[in-house]
Amino acid sequence: MDRPDRSNRTDPPGPPTGKLTAGVLTNLARPALLAATLRSLARSGLPPLHLHVDGAGRGHAQAYLDALCRLAEAGRNACPGGWILLCEDDIAVPAGFRGYLGPLCAALRAHRGRLGFASLYCSVGYRDWVAAHPVGDALPFGRLIANDGYAGTQCILFPAESPATLLPAMRRCRAAQPDWNGDRLLGRAAEVAGLEAWCHAAPSPVDHRGRAESTLDSRADNLAMIAADYVGDAWGE
Repeated sequence: MDRPDRSNRTDPPGPPTGKLTAGVLTNLARPALLAATLRSLARSGLPPLHLHVDGAGRGHAQAYLDALCRLAEAGRNACPGGWILLCEDDIAVPAGFRGYLGPLCAALRAHRGRLGFASLYCSVGYRDWVAAHPVGDALPFGRLIANDGYAGTQCILFPAESPATLLPAMRRCRAAQPDWNGDRLLGRAAEVAGLEAWCHAAPSPVDHRGRAESTLDSRADNLAMIAADYVGDAWGE
């Protein structure tokens, strides 16, 4: 992963504040992780965050749908042609994260018409696949497996216009598959809508701090919970 030049700079470049709408989805079940996530994102220089609280307990898929819908509306109002960043409440990012978003968005800009979303979290389970399926003109991204369910929704970057296409497809998929989680719902919706789903290659610029609480029996599930070579807080120094 190319790292931004941090020499002679006090304010890291990135998408102008008005062009990035960022939010965090939480059910308030793990307040310590949520607080750490908010501190990490704020430290990185992101604009003020929209906090979406799932107080109804309707499950991750419906909560993710609701959060993306509200964030998409905020993004449209903020700036046409901008970006939407939707995060879970148990992640961490390095201090240079906002500065790195500038080059990422520049790499993705030419693909707005075909890109549904790009995961900025790369798991151990996806590391080899992403490396073997690079998007040649949009490095450091690789393609996800459509309708997989192991990519996760820890930190997703959307072109601001893509939810207008994704959300109707997500609602139809939700009605047809009510037991699916948000990540599989999102991936399937992109496939149905004819949009591409990409993932940042390792090293991952996003860590999944909630992984330590996982009690999943499936090896694939556990590998999807662990960040692949997280860059860490010393990244970019």
